[in-house]
Formats: sequence, C-alpha cells, structure tokens
Amino acid sequence: MRGKGGSLGISPVATTVILVAVAVVATVAVAFWESGLSVIFTRFEKIELEAVYWDGERIIIVIKNSGSSPTVIDSVSVNGAPCLTDLSLLVEIGQEYAISLSSCSPGAGGSIMSGGVVNNVTLHSSSGKRYQVAVLVP
Repeated sequence: MRGKGGSLGISPVATTVILVAVAVVATVAVAFWESGLSVIFTRFEKIELEAVYWDGERIIIVIKNSGSSPTVIDSVSVNGAPCLTDLSLLVEIGQEYAISLSSCSPGAGGSIMSGGVVNNVTLHSSSGKRYQVAVLVP
C-alpha cells in the first residue's frame, strides 16, 4: 500500500502483532518484578576472609558472609590434607564467625606446621566453593 509521497508503510496486521508482542513482554517483566523471582535467581555465596593469624597456640580464621545467600562451611583443609571434616557451620548473610585450628581431628591426616612455615588453609562450602588463605606459623 502506498501512502503520501509513494512510500510503503507497515501493514495493519504487522503493527498489531508488534503491539501485542510488546504488551506480552511488558506483562511478563512486571510479573517477575512483582513476585520477586529475579531476587531468587540472583542470590550468591560470598565468604570474605576478614582476618587470618596465629595467636601463639592456634590459627584463627575470621570469616564473613557478604553474599546474598546463607552458606555452610563443611570442611577445612590444611596444606592440602583434611583437617576439620563433617562440619556444618551455617554462616548467615552478614554474619561473622571465627574458626579456630589448634590441631586437626585425629586420623584426618592434616597438620599445622610450625617453625616459620607458611600453612595453606582451605575452607570448603557445601556449594562446592573453596576459599584459600596462607598463614605464617612461627
């Protein structure tokens, strides 16, 4: 169909299809926003290692959950070997927690080395993430 000036326009059927598609997309976006589903899909775990030090008798690890989802620390390894296993340390959003390592559980195989040695400590969460830190033990 030619309009004024001889140019072709969009047919009324195509215009209607475009308007309906835009209305459906807008309705779905508003529904997700209202129901809060977007928040559920954007939750994440983030453990920050606030402080790690040797207090003279043990390694102290201070952690904080700065993510948007609670997390569970399920094990701790020292120098690549299991140290604390079968943990169920729930760390809520915004919560700080201190983990103390004076020795490893019997039979676990991990050990804290002293004498000016750097020990590599790894925290493992139930979601599979690992948080590593090194601490010098005099």
